[in-house]
Amino acid sequence: MKIAEKKEKARLKAVSFAASDAWLLVQGIFNGAANVFPNASLPDLCRKNVTSAYSTINNFIAWSYTFPAQTNNMLTDIGNALAYPYGLSYSCFFAAYTVFLPAPPSNSSSIANRVIIVNNYLTNFVFNLGYLYGDISNYILMPTSTTWYWKITGQYIGDFIMRFFYRTNFSSTY
Repeated sequence: MKIAEKKEKARLKAVSFAASDAWLLVQGIFNGAANVFPNASLPDLCRKNVTSAYSTINNFIAWSYTFPAQTNNMLTDIGNALAYPYGLSYSCFFAAYTVFLPAPPSNSSSIANRVIIVNNYLTNFVFNLGYLYGDISNYILMPTSTTWYWKITGQYIGDFIMRFFYRTNFSSTY
């Protein structure tokens, strides 16, 4: 048996996966996918809204408010919870719509400057090859003792998958 094979078997044995790690892995995948997009884009806004809603829901479940010191915090959380249905539905629906559904054809000369989505997997692969390599190498080099191992693994997976669907604007016109 080769040394590399022994190291890989030891690595696989050292990383255990519990049921509680599944949620961290899913969180990581969605965060990794959202990290591909620029700040203030709809997918980024969707992630921020989901994260904020998640923390607010946890506050309500844990009922971590003490009165009267944290009355303002509770009222702020209630106000945020009332705004989430619109914020989540708008940003997340249109984020998925713009990423996974192709844009209608256009006669515009700037079509090459638009975001390339869905129909160019191979081109996106070549364009994002450096990012894909980075995801794979960072995962392979990540120590198994890393805190939040499964969440970070999920981020690499999410980023890797999204690179086939998305790339940034071109810098030149054709």
